[in-house]
Amino acid sequence: MMAEAQAVRRSLTEDGPLINSVFKGSDNLNLIASNINENSFKVKEDMK
Repeated sequence: MMAEAQAVRRSLTEDGPLINSVFKGSDNLNLIASNINENSFKVKEDMK
Protein backbone atom coordinates (compact mmCIF):
# COMPACT_ATOMS: atom_id res chain seq x y z
CA MET A 1 0.00 0.00 0.00
CA MET A 2 2.82 2.40 0.88
CA ALA A 3 4.59 1.68 -2.41
CA GLU A 4 1.39 2.48 -4.32
CA ALA A 5 0.93 5.73 -2.41
CA GLN A 6 4.53 6.70 -3.17
CA ALA A 7 4.02 5.88 -6.85
CA VAL A 8 0.91 8.07 -6.98
CA ARG A 9 2.73 10.90 -5.22
CA ARG A 10 5.69 10.60 -7.59
CA SER A 11 3.34 10.58 -10.57
CA LEU A 12 1.61 13.74 -9.35
CA THR A 13 4.84 15.63 -8.78
CA GLU A 14 6.33 14.54 -12.10
CA ASP A 15 3.19 14.78 -14.24
CA GLY A 16 1.44 17.55 -12.31
CA PRO A 17 2.90 20.46 -14.28
CA LEU A 18 2.00 18.76 -17.56
CA ILE A 19 -1.55 18.07 -16.39
CA ASN A 20 -1.92 21.66 -15.17
CA SER A 21 -0.73 23.00 -18.51
CA VAL A 22 -3.23 20.77 -20.33
CA PHE A 23 -6.03 22.11 -18.12
CA LYS A 24 -4.90 25.70 -18.72
CA GLY A 25 -4.81 25.04 -22.45
CA SER A 26 -8.29 23.57 -22.28
CA ASP A 27 -9.56 26.62 -20.38
CA ASN A 28 -8.01 28.90 -23.00
CA LEU A 29 -9.63 26.93 -25.82
CA ASN A 30 -13.01 27.15 -24.12
CA LEU A 31 -12.58 30.91 -23.71
CA ILE A 32 -11.61 31.32 -27.37
CA ALA A 33 -14.56 29.17 -28.48
CA SER A 34 -17.03 31.17 -26.39
CA ASN A 35 -15.64 34.43 -27.79
CA ILE A 36 -16.00 33.10 -31.34
CA ASN A 37 -19.59 32.03 -30.65
CA GLU A 38 -20.39 35.42 -29.14
CA ASN A 39 -18.86 37.30 -32.08
CA SER A 40 -20.62 35.03 -34.57
CA PHE A 41 -23.93 35.85 -32.90
CA LYS A 42 -23.15 39.59 -33.13
CA VAL A 43 -22.39 39.28 -36.85
CA LYS A 44 -25.66 37.42 -37.47
CA GLU A 45 -27.59 40.09 -35.55
CA ASP A 46 -25.89 42.90 -37.52
CA MET A 47 -26.83 41.25 -40.82
CA LYS A 48 -30.55 41.25 -40.04
